[in-house]
Amino acid sequence: MPGKAVQEFFLPSAGGGSFKLSEQRGEALVVYFYPKDNTPGCTVEGADLLPPDAGEGAIAREWRAVKVPGHVKEVLNFVKTL
Repeated sequence: MPGKAVQEFFLPSAGGGSFKLSEQRGEALVVYFYPKDNTPGCTVEGADLLPPDAGEGAIAREWRAVKVPGHVKEVLNFVKTL
């Protein structure tokens, strides 16, 4: 929900490390969730998603029921406006 503050969360990361949301303060962050592994949509979109910069601890935008072709470009263009 845009404008809603995001609660702290921790996630495992590649290479045995961990991700902590509060350590990303002052950076733009795209959090990417998908409904199921190994589907054509998540595979294609996940491969195209790049880690951009910016953020203030609140959700700026969310996309639901997206069409994969062109979606990553749409997200990155939005992040550039932050």
